[in-house]
Amino acid sequence: MGGFNSVGVFIYLVLIWLLILSFVLVWIKYKIRRDRHRYLLYSIRDKLVKYVIEDKIKRDSKEFNKLYKFINQIIKSVEDYDLITLLKIVREMEKISEKKKFLRLTENEYVEEILEELAKALAIITYENSLLVRLAVRIKNVRLPKSYPQLEVYQKAEKVHNELQHTM
Repeated sequence: MGGFNSVGVFIYLVLIWLLILSFVLVWIKYKIRRDRHRYLLYSIRDKLVKYVIEDKIKRDSKEFNKLYKFINQIIKSVEDYDLITLLKIVREMEKISEKKKFLRLTENEYVEEILEELAKALAIITYENSLLVRLAVRIKNVRLPKSYPQLEVYQKAEKVHNELQHTM
């Protein structure tokens, strides 16, 4: 009977250790994903600055200033992992692509390129961080809340996400 208690305690300790290990691994995965998302956004911001250095976008233009601040806001929301703010930003990006009113854009192809990359990045980030969005993409007939962008945005993001998974 004494052996049974020590085996039971051993199993109990192993289960506690596995539980702690699983929490640590989930936390590490969360940090890696958050950093990957931030670096994706940093690369877009760096490309914007590169275009300014190459004089393809003017440093004192409204487009640059608004876009630079907008990207920094997104990076901050990713750092804080504020999914609600991210969804609002993605919704705003959807409006940008539909109406082209945001920033009151000139026909600068480089600004357009940055906006397209940003829209793709935000869709990927939202897809990877929202269980509701991933389920909606899988089910396809589900209707997302109005605060969420259209389902097609996430279906494209899922394709990109899957491609990224296969390249890693």
